[in-house]
Amino acid sequence: LFAMLFRDFQQSPPGGLRFSDGFKPKSGDVPASILVDPQAQDAMFLAHDGKEWLYGAQELKGGNYETRLGLTTGDAAGTSVAIGCTFERAFADAVPIAGGFLAAIAATGGVDGGCDAGMPGPASGPLVARFQGGVLAEVSSFGFGAIRDLQAAKRGDGAWLVWFDPGGEDQPDSLVIMAVDGFGDPVIEPYSMSTLCEQGSLEVTSFEDFLAVACIQPEPEGASPHVQVFDPDGVARGEIKVAATGSIHPGKYARG
Repeated sequence: LFAMLFRDFQQSPPGGLRFSDGFKPKSGDVPASILVDPQAQDAMFLAHDGKEWLYGAQELKGGNYETRLGLTTGDAAGTSVAIGCTFERAFADAVPIAGGFLAAIAATGGVDGGCDAGMPGPASGPLVARFQGGVLAEVSSFGFGAIRDLQAAKRGDGAWLVWFDPGGEDQPDSLVIMAVDGFGDPVIEPYSMSTLCEQGSLEVTSFEDFLAVACIQPEPEGASPHVQVFDPDGVARGEIKVAATGSIHPGKYARG
């Protein structure tokens, strides 16, 4: 089985996000779903701790974007909180931790109550929200500049956080990596490295606290998948690129 968080297009106009954890691969069946957020337009992420799900949703409110995080067991919608208000589309992701979840949100405004309670800001930060025992327990705020394609991956002591910094006129795009513990405090301070990755192509995963970062790099012969691996201390240990021609280009380097 697998779960989906999706927008309901059956209504006119379309409204709300629905959730179902009853999808079966290749079955052809569309399982029953529940409405978890009647106003949201965008599904941002799903994370599962074995018992319940944490989801991220986004609603366009008065020209700004409000990020909301909610819990569900799959049978009914549970607690939902608005956290973050941006004047551009935000980014968010989450991982399960012992007894709850850690969620990262690229937002600086509306930390307490979303767009109804605060002024909008850019998609930056990030905010790190800790859910414990089914409630929002704590929010940590970081000010590391603009964020695109924010991704999270599980660590034994918390979470890896990875995102693109879009740079500017005189600065190239860069990849930013940091790690936080289960309370949202930094374990590895954020550091950046230049990147040729296309925005919108970032994916991350982890294994035994190692981090793998994958993206697409444009090449003259076509788009090329690129993977970098970092050890639990955040040190880059290797990389590999699969060219559009099918050739493989391994490499190895160390973080300076």
